[in-house]
Amino acid sequence: MSLRTRITLTLVGITAMMLAPAIYGLLNLRELEEIVRDLQTRNATAILALGRLGTAVEEVDNAQRIYVAIAGQPAEVRAPSAAEVTKGGDRVEEALAQLGTAGFDAAAGDTRRRWEEIDRLLGEQRRLVEGGDLDGADALSDDSLTPALDALALSVDELGRRIDQHGEGQVARATTLAEEAVNTTVVAMLVALVAALLVGAALGRSLLRPVAALRHATRRVARGDFEVDLGALAVREDELGELGRAFARMAADLAELDRIKAEFVSVASHELKTPLSVIKGYVTLLRQGSYGTLSERGHEVLSTIDRQTDHLNRMIRRMLEVSRFEAGGGRLELAEIDLPAFLAHLEQSFAVLAIQNHIDFRLELGERLPSRLVTDTDRLNEVIGNLLSNAFKFTPDEGSIRLAARTVDGAGEPRVAIEVTDSGPGIPPESLPRVFDKFYQVEGQPSPRQPGSGLGLAIARKIVEAHGGTIEVESEVGRGTTFRVLLPLEPPAANGGRGRGR
Repeated sequence: MSLRTRITLTLVGITAMMLAPAIYGLLNLRELEEIVRDLQTRNATAILALGRLGTAVEEVDNAQRIYVAIAGQPAEVRAPSAAEVTKGGDRVEEALAQLGTAGFDAAAGDTRRRWEEIDRLLGEQRRLVEGGDLDGADALSDDSLTPALDALALSVDELGRRIDQHGEGQVARATTLAEEAVNTTVVAMLVALVAALLVGAALGRSLLRPVAALRHATRRVARGDFEVDLGALAVREDELGELGRAFARMAADLAELDRIKAEFVSVASHELKTPLSVIKGYVTLLRQGSYGTLSERGHEVLSTIDRQTDHLNRMIRRMLEVSRFEAGGGRLELAEIDLPAFLAHLEQSFAVLAIQNHIDFRLELGERLPSRLVTDTDRLNEVIGNLLSNAFKFTPDEGSIRLAARTVDGAGEPRVAIEVTDSGPGIPPESLPRVFDKFYQVEGQPSPRQPGSGLGLAIARKIVEAHGGTIEVESEVGRGTTFRVLLPLEPPAANGGRGRGR
């Protein structure tokens, strides 16, 4: 059975085991949803109708009392009170109808019967008043109508208790259903989890060993050791076996590429430098007049050739630097230096550029900055010098550049942070992740004072990483850029093969 088939069957089984409790939970959720809907519609409507019913009964009671009290007045005076009695009765009927719509018609049966009796008594009361029998109307109100209205109010209270009991019953049912659903789902999920773990463990046993072998081989290749032995993985007949054989072929290809790369470095260091040296020599002879007198235009052309030859030499040298560090051949000649003096020398070296370009250039040293630092002086000078050169290239006249150094806490030990901050155009956010890539140059930037090759920052990062440090960049368009180099006080001992002197 292929690995794909086994994984597919395992996933299907685990999915089925997980779906069963999920489906059960969904069914219970649907029933709970119905209960919630019942509470939201029936009970809410009933409670609202009950409140209206109670208010309407009070309106009827007050209106009929007023009606009886002014029974001796003319008809036009009694008419508004009679109308209020009628309106109150209509509201009672409407509230009872809403209770029936909400499903509480049976529970409201006693209330409806009492209202029908009161409605009859109200009609009798009006007949007596309109017929001029005021004593009879008073007696009807005191002896029959008022007690009937009081009984109706009690009936409304009882109806409210029944509605509350119905809601409590629904809540209790929902609570019980939810508890049962939770308990059953938890048990089912635990059973499914145990079963899934057992199935996964069985599958894992057939995967862990070959994956561990492949991981070990990957680490060796990452360290530059392309001689890998995958053992039994290379003879498996499933997809892992195919992956192992493909990895072995890849390692062999990488070994060949590494050999070609070494040959390229050798060619670049010998074959390319030699013709450039010849060109440089002939340019010198031509300038000296060894082949005749040159015109002013000829000297200009030779100057251009000389500059481009120097630029090409620098590019080749930088490419070799990057290649050496990538191949693990970049060596550091470590020594203990006077850090403040080193930075002060850099400040002096770039002070002329600052004066020429009217740039405010300053050195700022932190209070806790250590006086000694173990580093490769030439390499560190190359890194900080490159950052300063870039800052001067892009900072406009009347701008500012700061070279700052301070001590920071990092990775459980103090580190030296050296920062170069300029007030140049800044770097767009989308370009920041790529500024340390080889040959990358930010597009849309103002023309620098001197063009670059796009290798300086790549070399700087390799040198800083060889010291066990890191280099970072922060920038805001229109506000400037800060490059920060973080170095340990002493490079880690793991950087073998590097000399150290004093």
